[in-house]
Amino acid sequence: MTDNQSKTSIVRVVTTQISRYSNSLIKRAVDEIALKSPQMVRPAAIRKRILVTGYPGEIGECLAAILPLEGFDAKPIASVGPPFNEIFSELSENKYDMVIVSYWPSWQVLLEIRQRFPKIKTIFLNSYKYKWDAIAKQHGVDAIIRVPFEYEDLLSRINKIFFA
Repeated sequence: MTDNQSKTSIVRVVTTQISRYSNSLIKRAVDEIALKSPQMVRPAAIRKRILVTGYPGEIGECLAAILPLEGFDAKPIASVGPPFNEIFSELSENKYDMVIVSYWPSWQVLLEIRQRFPKIKTIFLNSYKYKWDAIAKQHGVDAIIRVPFEYEDLLSRINKIFFA
């Protein structure tokens, strides 16, 4: 199994069955990938910082652990809903190039990020096929990815947003 296949299978498991897995199992799976593949090093001038939001112990933490293996600086932040103080405090205090929003009610936080930080790129991970996609597109969200997703699709979208 290649490193990318390992990453894909871990992300798929996490996104489709997250309620069955504890933080320690996610961390062990990510650590296993890290041991198998050397970390990609991008020069500091092009290394992008990504804030990954989500509920504690869910996909945000998994993505924040895997994305550094691709050469991104990624930080998870747990926030369970309005008023999203943790997210906006972090965005105000530190520079980020992208925010990946991975939970419900993510459309609310996306709209506020777009208003308060219009230069930050945004990706919306959405498991609901509903009007939120249209609202997100109207407000300039850079990408909408349906959950569950393939890890390579997310990585491709991130690279396309930053480097295409």
